[in-house]
Amino acid sequence: EEISTQKKVWKSTQPGFRTTDDLGIEFLPWKAGLVDQPGRLVTDKGVPCTVRSLKGAEVW
Repeated sequence: EEISTQKKVWKSTQPGFRTTDDLGIEFLPWKAGLVDQPGRLVTDKGVPCTVRSLKGAEVW
């Protein structure tokens, strides 16, 4: 049941995650129907999450 709940949360927020031109990952809340402030995805230690390529791509 926990996995099912996690999938529901991911499906509702996933449209807001995209990669940036500098290969970071940002969250655009309005794309997920939220009114939060946009921001960069970071680890629990505050290190920015990055990708190796694919600028401007949706994160799945």
